[in-house]
Amino acid sequence: MITINQEELPDRCPTGIPGFDEITNGGFIRGSLILLAGNPGTGKTSFSAKFLYEGITRYNEPGVYVCFAESKEKFFRYMNKLGMNFKSLDELGMFKFLQMPTVVDSKMMGEIVTEILGAVDLIKAKRLVIDSITPIIQLESPIGVRSMLHNALMNFSHTKNLTTILIADLPFGEKKVGYGVEEFIVDSVILLRLDYRSGRPTKRYIEVVKMRGVNLSTVIYEYSILPNKGFKVYPPLNPGEVKIDPKRRLSTGIEGLDNILGGGIVRGLSNLIVGPPGSGKTMICLSIAAEVTLRGESVLFISIDRPVSQLEFALSSMGYDVVALKEKGLRIMTVPSQKVSPYNIIEDLYRMQKLEGYVILDDVCSIRRSLGEDVFMHIVEELVNFFKVNGITSIFCLTENPTRWKDIPLSVIMDNILILDVNIANEGPLKRSLRVLKAGMNNVDFRGHELYLLTGRPVIK
Repeated sequence: MITINQEELPDRCPTGIPGFDEITNGGFIRGSLILLAGNPGTGKTSFSAKFLYEGITRYNEPGVYVCFAESKEKFFRYMNKLGMNFKSLDELGMFKFLQMPTVVDSKMMGEIVTEILGAVDLIKAKRLVIDSITPIIQLESPIGVRSMLHNALMNFSHTKNLTTILIADLPFGEKKVGYGVEEFIVDSVILLRLDYRSGRPTKRYIEVVKMRGVNLSTVIYEYSILPNKGFKVYPPLNPGEVKIDPKRRLSTGIEGLDNILGGGIVRGLSNLIVGPPGSGKTMICLSIAAEVTLRGESVLFISIDRPVSQLEFALSSMGYDVVALKEKGLRIMTVPSQKVSPYNIIEDLYRMQKLEGYVILDDVCSIRRSLGEDVFMHIVEELVNFFKVNGITSIFCLTENPTRWKDIPLSVIMDNILILDVNIANEGPLKRSLRVLKAGMNNVDFRGHELYLLTGRPVIK
């Protein structure tokens, strides 16, 4: 049996940044020097400010922010929008903002370092941020930079047990850190970057390149900067930790459908309804949303591109009281396909406290068309994993010709797949049909059945 000497484990400095401490197994090593690098607009200031703010408010660790670019007032205003009231912390003597002049020579740099150390001692700071070291790097030779960082900051940080973040700006297009200081001086290197793709939403990624004394994964994680919340990292979900109850089924409320599904949909499973335009996908989803809501379940109906007013009109045409449904908890929202992100939807769920019941997405084909196959698959897979981990029953609608069911891109991800079809005979009546293609449930009827829209509501026979 292997025993671990607790005294040999490094003392950790939790950042308080949602998700980051999880991917780093506890945050930074206390008293370490961290290089935070990224292109303009990646959120380096937001990350560092969150590190200081959480340190003060959650861990009672005073902090100092040194800035060569913007004023104290501007910093306070911007951070206030992200839910961080630094002004109050400044008034309490727990936070110090140092606005520094542009560095022009080594002598001035020495004076600046002296002022920084004085501020640290004054409030007994445990966390320090310097934004940014780029002017210093441009002023000195690589040897001079290493000497200054080692003598003035590294030794001081280790002696005072001061956890220090050094912000470095990378030019656009540059994806690696190449200042010549990270591998020799700093203990950790964090890289932030933006992924620009024409016609697609910009993605933000964080990579922990190096962290001495900590075993890290080489995974690159997505993150966001949220109003009133600030910086948040999204660790990958563990699809194995799912909340599925095979003994509990949810009635769809649609005549004939529960019998076909063996009594209804198993809680927590992912469901795909696929068919061509006009086959009745949206009508089935709206009917399920209304019936489930009337039984007291929580339902979030997410429409991709289609206006909420159009869906409410459809519900009214089906004979449902939209106002009553809203009062009982039905929430309908529209998300533009160009702005769809699994993490934006997850944030909406947290904000609305909808981490239960049903989530219905109609029509995910718009995401596929706007963002491409790879992004589409990533978004749906992340959402399905999240829904399963939280015990949410999900229904996705996809416009696709059912004669190509073998090529349905989501067939591997989904637990249940319902195929709809529509047959337009010459001078004959329009016929709709429904068939279960795939089922993660028992007692399912795989035969084809006729689908009718009686007074607007779907009925299956």
